[in-house]
Amino acid sequence: MKKINILLMAAIAGGIMTSCEEAPAVAPIQENQQGPILTTADVTVAKDAPTSVNLDDLGLDGNVTLFTISRDSLPENLILLPKVRMSDSEDFNGAVTDLAISYVDNVVSASAMDLHMAGMDLFGDDVSANEVYLRLSADVKNETTGAVYGFGTPGEAIASASMTVTPMVSQMVIETNVVKTPGSYNGWSFDASQYLYCVKENDVDTNKYVGSVLISGEGFKFYTVNGDWIGCNPEALGTTGDSNIAPTDGDGLYWVTVDFDSNTYTLTKINTIGMIGSMNNWGGDIDLTPNADQTVWTGEADLDGEWKIRMNSNWDMNYGGALLNPSVNGSNFNTAGSATVTINFAGHHPVIKVKKK
Repeated sequence: MKKINILLMAAIAGGIMTSCEEAPAVAPIQENQQGPILTTADVTVAKDAPTSVNLDDLGLDGNVTLFTISRDSLPENLILLPKVRMSDSEDFNGAVTDLAISYVDNVVSASAMDLHMAGMDLFGDDVSANEVYLRLSADVKNETTGAVYGFGTPGEAIASASMTVTPMVSQMVIETNVVKTPGSYNGWSFDASQYLYCVKENDVDTNKYVGSVLISGEGFKFYTVNGDWIGCNPEALGTTGDSNIAPTDGDGLYWVTVDFDSNTYTLTKINTIGMIGSMNNWGGDIDLTPNADQTVWTGEADLDGEWKIRMNSNWDMNYGGALLNPSVNGSNFNTAGSATVTINFAGHHPVIKVKKK
């Protein structure tokens, strides 16, 4: 248990008495604020994070309680706004990421999915258990005035914790037979690019690859498992030294297919992404809305059983399977309830998140 003093500062305008002749045309800005006008009693924070957690055991709907904040002496018009950061090192000098949390009835918790995603930010596709370190901080909002103040000592954590986290291995289908797509969008880094995944026929790998790729500016090239950079010449696949493959319909998200047997490829601009399933009788799409750079698409739906994601209302371009690592033409997702659905294309493969309301 740890106790923290909360100090809320407020600027109070003060008047300076002078004669009329000496009064300036515009009153000077007061440089020093008044002293504290409100000091709360001690607030207690309990560390509730488990010593270890296996996210697969919790499942996609699981949650982990991290901290409990006792705020009995905090005035009713003040709202706590907790924040949690997660790192791979105790001193936070290594990799650090913000952890999405919920704060209900004084309890700070994180969903199993959000813990998994934060772990991927820190450790990539590592499927082993890793020690993570948490730091809790917060702001305080005055409901009456709308002002937001810092909570506790600036730059210091209110509370900290650590735990060993095993990721959702069931959601991490790590494919090695992939084609990478380095280009101007990702700084020509094949490791930072989107992957095209091998098409299987009767469970046998083919020389065809497919997937979604962000393309911009100077275009991209295919980077194969053999380490070859392949461009176009000019409408078909060429060799390493050939020109880049340019976007055919402006910058944005494309559905890309490549066939190394026929040395051909196709680029199809993705204009719409939608959800389709039992919630709409598999008839029509519930559209998702993209952000400015089309990396993240978001929509809302009353999910009811099985459903999928498809592009341009075309079944030839669809994702199913595991939410955190969906596959082309994968099996139907199966979730229920009113939810916000996001699909993020910024990484190697799309990541679909379902946040229930």
